[in-house]
Amino acid sequence: MTYSFRATSFYTIVLSLLLAICANAAQTLCGAKERTLFSCSLSDSKKTVSLCASPLTGPIQSMHYRFGKIGKVEVTYPDGETAPRKSFNAVRTQGLRSAKWSLEFKIKAVNYNLYYEADGPEDSDYTLETDKADKIDFIDSCGKSIVGKPIFENFKQFAISAGIPYVEKDATAP
Repeated sequence: MTYSFRATSFYTIVLSLLLAICANAAQTLCGAKERTLFSCSLSDSKKTVSLCASPLTGPIQSMHYRFGKIGKVEVTYPDGETAPRKSFNAVRTQGLRSAKWSLEFKIKAVNYNLYYEADGPEDSDYTLETDKADKIDFIDSCGKSIVGKPIFENFKQFAISAGIPYVEKDATAP
């Protein structure tokens, strides 16, 4: 009887993990031949933002930002197979009591900023923000189901390994 309970518990745990993995896989806009570096469902717009790379393994040769609903991508950047260093910038901004890790790029006249901001141990958020002519025209935060947090946890290492220009700024400097 004890053996049966342990086996049932083990299979329940394995099934729960598989369901969680499948749920995460379903929320990405990345293709089957791409790896998901970051993906989340945005809280207000109910859309998904994904950062995808290829090939599936090894050094990143191309990287794409995608925005839209599952099955209906509205924005893809860049269009072709372009090296990340030509399309993206990585910026870490240190404040007095906060830090922000941003992946920045521009599509026509719109600046895009996918970032993680920490204002203390209890207050941190993954956010997508766009602005045109220095005026914010879209801002939305990720919900709780996020795939690929490690790119922001090891941001400098990620940027350097992907060949993305990396800059550190001090927000407290005059």
